[in-house]
Amino acid sequence: MTGVLLDLDGTLTDPKVGITGSIRYALETLDLPVPTEAELLRFIGPPLRENFDRLFGDASLTQRCLALYRERFGTIGLYENLVFDGVPEMLDALKASGYRLVLATSKPHVFARRILDHFGLTPPLQRHSRRRTRRHPCEQGGTDRAYSGDGRDCAAIRHHDRRPTA
Repeated sequence: MTGVLLDLDGTLTDPKVGITGSIRYALETLDLPVPTEAELLRFIGPPLRENFDRLFGDASLTQRCLALYRERFGTIGLYENLVFDGVPEMLDALKASGYRLVLATSKPHVFARRILDHFGLTPPLQRHSRRRTRRHPCEQGGTDRAYSGDGRDCAAIRHHDRRPTA
C-alpha cells in the first residue's frame, strides 16, 4: 500500500459545532423548525444537499438552506472545527513512513482547503479529492481499496460508515 485516504469530518476533525450551528442558522433565518441535536448530528458526513432534500423534499428550499448554511459556515463555522488529539502527529508519522496522504470529502474544496490550512494540516496531505459519487471511493469496483488518480493503492480511514477498510 502506498497511500492513505482520509476523510475530514469525524476523522481528522470534529466539525459538530460549525456544522450544527450553520444548519441552525439557516433554518432559523428561514423561520423553519430546527431538528433536535441528535437529528442535527446526522447531517455530519453525508452531503448536506441530500440531508436537506430528505428533510424538506423541496429543491428550492434546499437551495436556500444551502446558501444560508454556506454563508455562516464560510465565515464562522469552518473555524469551529476541533482537530482530534494526535491527528497532526499521525499525519506526520504516516508521511515520514512514505505514505501518500489523500483527503476525500464531500465538503466543497474551498472549505476543506481553508479548514486544513487554518489548522495546519495541509503540508502532510499531497492531494485533495472531492467525492462525486454516492459510494465511498473505497467501494469503487467492489473492493475495499481506493485507488488514487495515478493507480496506486490507498487504504481508507473514515468515520462516516464506521466500517474498517484496510
